[in-house]
Amino acid sequence: MEIIKYWRTGIILLFLSFVFYGRSLNYDFVWDDERAHLTRHENFMSGNLKAIWSSKGFLYIPFSYTAWYAIKKIAEDKNGNIKPFPFRFTNLLLHGMNAWLVFLILLTVMKNGSSSFFGSLVFLIHPLQVESVVWISEFRGLLASFLAYSSLVIFMNEIEKNDSARKIRNSTGYLVSTLLFLLSVLSKPSVIVLPMAIAALVWFFYRDRMKACIRSLVLWLLILIPLALITGATPAPELKFVSVSTWFNPLIAAYSTGFYFLKIVFPFGLSPCYGVTPVDLMNTAWPFIALALCIVSAFLIFKNRNKQSVIIAGIIFLLIALLPVSGLRSFDYQRFSVVADRYVYFGMLGVAMVVTKLWFTGNRVIWMKYLLTGFLLFFMVQNFRQVPVWKNEFALWQAAHQSNPKQWTANYNLGVHYMNQNQPGKAVAYYSAAIAANPYEKTVLTNRANSLARLKRFNEALADYDAAIALDEKDGSIFYNRALTYYNMGELLKCLDDLEAAKKRSFPFDESILRSVRNELHKKQSAE
Repeated sequence: MEIIKYWRTGIILLFLSFVFYGRSLNYDFVWDDERAHLTRHENFMSGNLKAIWSSKGFLYIPFSYTAWYAIKKIAEDKNGNIKPFPFRFTNLLLHGMNAWLVFLILLTVMKNGSSSFFGSLVFLIHPLQVESVVWISEFRGLLASFLAYSSLVIFMNEIEKNDSARKIRNSTGYLVSTLLFLLSVLSKPSVIVLPMAIAALVWFFYRDRMKACIRSLVLWLLILIPLALITGATPAPELKFVSVSTWFNPLIAAYSTGFYFLKIVFPFGLSPCYGVTPVDLMNTAWPFIALALCIVSAFLIFKNRNKQSVIIAGIIFLLIALLPVSGLRSFDYQRFSVVADRYVYFGMLGVAMVVTKLWFTGNRVIWMKYLLTGFLLFFMVQNFRQVPVWKNEFALWQAAHQSNPKQWTANYNLGVHYMNQNQPGKAVAYYSAAIAANPYEKTVLTNRANSLARLKRFNEALADYDAAIALDEKDGSIFYNRALTYYNMGELLKCLDDLEAAKKRSFPFDESILRSVRNELHKKQSAE
């Protein structure tokens, strides 16, 4: 397939990306945009390539950080202030290009331009895509998908042209495809399942070349092992408020899978954070119901694997893409929720494949096209409603709170918002709701203590500081905040003790405060 022939389709999809998501270009930084990716990793964002490629933090994504640094240089003004516009523009650009790559993949396997365009349009505007596109932090997922889809397009073209593994491995396209796969995993580890996804597509669409495909992917598998050790094999931080038993992980995965399939067809009640934790699931029957449905669905898929091969291929691709984030293995974000809209982004190619086949079927069954057009219009409306959720921090967490008022994450962040607005009374109410849902987060306890101290409810504040210290007695920031409360209470000796404790734990603060308290205490003791 001559890719360049379809550049007009790429321009159209790119234009539509800005039409549907263009409002977000003027939105603020939200959630951990600045905190996690623009300021926290100072070595990364200062252009220190050695630090970027040798440091292992929460995620090893050096290629994403390298690209982020390049964007940061454009976004930064003379005073060092960083504007969100260039980051958001890049996200929209990548999403439009990803939609075009999805079109090329669909065209490769379906050989029908109009059906492939419809499938790529669903990929472009589906409401589940909003989080990945308008959240700056998820640039990593967009970039990883762009590289993975590019790798897939090139590999599938080589499979079409060559009938032996030797010819495939000796081609320039194979080398480029391999390099793109490597960079995609270094952008976001979850696309590490690409070789498995490629093998599934070849099985359904080029079965006579399956042996050549497997032999060609051997090199990828050799790359996969060290990459898995670097990017994904290190256990995620242990869940702080629940230890998920191995036997329960398949139930979480079943629930997550059912959740995503439901949201794909009926994208109602979408949320930046659903707040469904393992503890929540343990107290319901939904995981068991979902597991039963998954087993029945797996049987039906296997039974009809040859009758509806394109639809089954799309479903299999989606399932493979969800594997790293399904919950079969515990991961850190489960502290907040076991599901998230962004986890579906890469797998939406499978959804587009199903839609493409159904639209093609509409050439014989006309009502199918009417039905799909209705769904497309519905997706457009939901997309239009979902984009403004990411306008600013308050809109984001208010929407999350409306979807699940009992979740600790939304309550905590709304508490932070009201504290920043100098409304400690409201902040305490939201912090209390967060603590009721999850009493094991030291940051929430410390923030509520700070708010209570602002309200001069000192004894309650001290109780929260004590609880936070019990959770992590090595955190000097808690001692420092408690010291300020003691100072406001006139307890200078206790204030001094906590300042010393904060210093001992390497918490950075102006030591003139320490000297000032010592002098004040000395004067007080002399006067007595």
